[in-house]
Amino acid sequence: MVAGIPGASSLVAWNAFIKDPETQLSQFRKTPNIQRQIENFTEKFSQFESVEDLVNDYQVMQVVLSAFQLEDQINFTARNQKIIEEPTSGPEAANSLVNQLVDQRYRDLAETFDFQGRGDTVFARPVVLNEIIDRIVVNEFEKTLGESNPGLR
Repeated sequence: MVAGIPGASSLVAWNAFIKDPETQLSQFRKTPNIQRQIENFTEKFSQFESVEDLVNDYQVMQVVLSAFQLEDQINFTARNQKIIEEPTSGPEAANSLVNQLVDQRYRDLAETFDFQGRGDTVFARPVVLNEIIDRIVVNEFEKTLGESNPGLR
């Protein structure tokens, strides 16, 4: 794994990564910590009945927010709920909080959930679950790379 090349230059580590990125991500996905996060998240996600339930589950929201590189926003429960619930497009979206924020990561979060289109059935949608899982794996992988070689993240 690239993260296992301590002291290597960023270029050397990057070249090792780009030779087979899918294998690198696949191996990382199988690490115990990531597996534990995915299993916990998968188990709980389908049990939620509302966005309020989601944002009030600290562990699950850590995964969701980390998937969008927003982990430092964990304590803003009401804002996170509003971002997920409000529409992102259409005439009713003009005053949505997500459309007033400059940071694209919030829009990505809202569009992944598409709560206005899916409603509370969002928690039964494998496509949403898989999108978040794929994003968390990539984000955590990038963090790991950055810890071993800051030039890679």
